[in-house]
Amino acid sequence: DLPSSVTAYGWVPFVVAILLSILFSYVYVKHFWCRTDRNKCCAIVAVIGLSIALLASSLLPVDVFLVSYMKNTDGSFKDWATNSTRQALENSVSYTYYALYGIIFFYTFFILPLAYFSYEEQDEDNRPSIRVFTTAFLYTLVFLLVIAGLLIAGVFIPFKSAPPSNSTEWGKMEFLIKELYKSRGKDAVSFVVNVITIYGMMNLILYTSVGLASFPINMIKGFRSLTEEEALLSDTQATTQTKINALRSKQSKRQLTSREVGELADLEEEVSLISRRSSVLESEKRRLYNKCGPCIRILNGSFGIIGLIFSLTFFISLLICNIDKIVNSLGMKMGYILKENMMPNPLDFIMVQAQKIFPLDYVLFFLIILFLVICTVSGMRFLGICCFCIPMYKVRPGRTPPQGLIMLAFILMFAVLAFHILLYLVLPTYTTFGSQYYCKPGNSTCDLKPCTLDASPDDCVMTRGASFVLSFAYKAWIFAAVYYWLSWVFLGTFVLSFVVVLIRSRRSSLEEAVDKDDFDDSDEPMVRI
Repeated sequence: DLPSSVTAYGWVPFVVAILLSILFSYVYVKHFWCRTDRNKCCAIVAVIGLSIALLASSLLPVDVFLVSYMKNTDGSFKDWATNSTRQALENSVSYTYYALYGIIFFYTFFILPLAYFSYEEQDEDNRPSIRVFTTAFLYTLVFLLVIAGLLIAGVFIPFKSAPPSNSTEWGKMEFLIKELYKSRGKDAVSFVVNVITIYGMMNLILYTSVGLASFPINMIKGFRSLTEEEALLSDTQATTQTKINALRSKQSKRQLTSREVGELADLEEEVSLISRRSSVLESEKRRLYNKCGPCIRILNGSFGIIGLIFSLTFFISLLICNIDKIVNSLGMKMGYILKENMMPNPLDFIMVQAQKIFPLDYVLFFLIILFLVICTVSGMRFLGICCFCIPMYKVRPGRTPPQGLIMLAFILMFAVLAFHILLYLVLPTYTTFGSQYYCKPGNSTCDLKPCTLDASPDDCVMTRGASFVLSFAYKAWIFAAVYYWLSWVFLGTFVLSFVVVLIRSRRSSLEEAVDKDDFDDSDEPMVRI
């Protein structure tokens, strides 16, 4: 029987993570929720979507704890960790993973599209609700057909089968090949998860890598001071008014060309925007929040430095792992799988050591996920929400439209799904075996070694998350290879973004708070120092 301590230590923190995920999602969505168009349905859908995504990631430390807690410090299995108990635990974790993946499929391919198209149809005219729902459902069918097509493809695509037990390949991959039999019949789900995870990895490259650089550096730099904003507004207003006067002077003498008429209209719109920003600036000067500017700047700068240290540590850890795979992996046709990490990285080492001190690794892992989510949204704020490289919505505090919130949740659900792969690449030892050791027979003594893929499957227990990734990497190596190639693109994008953000001047809080597309009556105090 499973000891009560295992259930308590393993699943109670998971329940706490559920509550924290819901709380974080609510606060975060409310922070970006448009003040002038508070569509509660879209906000609730976004909160639930983000909570589900965070929940899926929070299962990994539970998975790691359960396999690590099965073993004693001398490498032997605990008395309760019999073969049947281990199998039951593995099955329960596997079913939880598949249940969460199923919920993510349902939410991203049905609920989110339905909510998005329902809101779009409501915007057009005052049609009956049933017509709005019917039209939105017809558009949503396209997404359902996509997921159905992927599942059917996963059923019929011939994947690599296990080699004969006397082959050379069996000796190389005995651990993984035995894992294949535990996931038999689930290839269709694995195929769909890997396909949409590749899309998630592309979002990580576009948003997360940019956010890892922009978020901490922008916190350190801060926004321009209100004095700087006032001086820049005055200069811009004077320059714009001079151009308007010159065009009006021309207009009094002759008819303006179509280009000049368009330029005059743009300049007059710019004057209106400057006037609105000036009004917001005057109201901000009287706020108590801005009188505490120096203290807030110190606090933001401190958090920015901590974030920058983590971003650089994350970058270095991923770089070390990628170099290790170039030198020591089994090659492209084996999905660049490493049997043993020959070049340990700092983040993986910290997490393996933290796993030994309950529940330190839970806390660190949850903080890593939250930081990556915040960086992903920071990348969206930097670039805007794009679809096929076409800007669609801006992500701004208190100004993100309902459709933008749904798109934000849609992208984040795929991105958090891809975090599983990214964290496996960065934390290979922690995510695969946790802090397990096994006894490697020597001449006359037992040599205690950390568990690796070189160990016998009877000596070490692989996490279900790593088994899902690695066993399918053996069956369809192209997915693991694509993840590896995309991780290099991720690193390159981070370096490029880091340089760009570093040389850019400080951001304008007024430009972020008041945009030309905003309504005039929505200019509430929103400026940040």
